[in-house]
Amino acid sequence: MKVINEKGKLFGIINIVDLLALLLVLFVIAVVAWKLFGDSIAETASKNREEAERAEMLANRVKVTYTVRCANQRSSAFDALEKFGYPQQLAVNEGVIDGAYVTAAYSEPSMNVFGNSEGAGVETPYGSRVDIVVTIEALVPPDAFITVGSQEVRVGKTHTVKTQFWEVVGTVETMDCDSAPFVEAGLDDLVYPGDLDK
Repeated sequence: MKVINEKGKLFGIINIVDLLALLLVLFVIAVVAWKLFGDSIAETASKNREEAERAEMLANRVKVTYTVRCANQRSSAFDALEKFGYPQQLAVNEGVIDGAYVTAAYSEPSMNVFGNSEGAGVETPYGSRVDIVVTIEALVPPDAFITVGSQEVRVGKTHTVKTQFWEVVGTVETMDCDSAPFVEAGLDDLVYPGDLDK
């Protein structure tokens, strides 16, 4: 079979001029489609790539749950936190912290301790002030020190709780995490620089 027959048709099916015209029309349609939809296609591909990278990063993390007691606050501060519901993603500077959320909170009266006439401590409410206890759940890398955003998390350490709508400073009161990934990462036998027995 000839590529071009005596009538000028390619493989006996289509005229070369018609084929060139068809290819030109398809090219024009492709260019117009790219102009109309190219940016959204590129944006979708970029967003999908970012989501995949984020999912991979979070998959290698450990869940840590801790509570922060924000003592001696106005009750309106607790009302402001409750107003937006849970979970609320933690924020840092002008962004958010991936995988870190305020998942619950409650308030209780702030208490002061005063000595009575016998020298014993007596707890009394501190006016209308409240302690706000915030529960935070975060996915963190299994490093020697647990950090959420840029803050180390340890019981007794000062901690800033910041969301898009709320920011209060408190103290880490309790902490719980799965230690298995820390053991797998070789962080269960920490090496101390000096002899602690001296």
